[in-house]
Amino acid sequence: TLVGDYLVAAMHVDNFLRYIAKDQLIISPGDRSDILLAAIASRLSSAKPDIAGVLLTGGLRPPEEVCKLIEGWTGAPVPILLTEFHTYRTITALQDQYSAGPVRASCQRQGNRQPSGLQAQQPHDAHDV
Repeated sequence: TLVGDYLVAAMHVDNFLRYIAKDQLIISPGDRSDILLAAIASRLSSAKPDIAGVLLTGGLRPPEEVCKLIEGWTGAPVPILLTEFHTYRTITALQDQYSAGPVRASCQRQGNRQPSGLQAQQPHDAHDV
């Protein structure tokens, strides 16, 4: 999926949902499970445009139960990336990448299992999770 734009989601979910646009990469701290789940749910809804993926910042992984929930979801694959960079540094790196060309977010199967997508990636190299 080509990323058309990105959105920093640091607001409440109800406000976040108003800003979703087609092909956006949603950037949020990794401890914002509410934003992550709302972003994935937006892919299941015909009322919202399809996002390109989610990039979790700060090296923060969602809680184990949230990861299990995501791993059990089928039918709406959303690339989920994780970076050690804090949010501002992530955005700066993405701005540098956008000036060099488009960014691609993808989710590939590994064997017979859909990956959780919660693997570390550098934001300027955010692909093939």
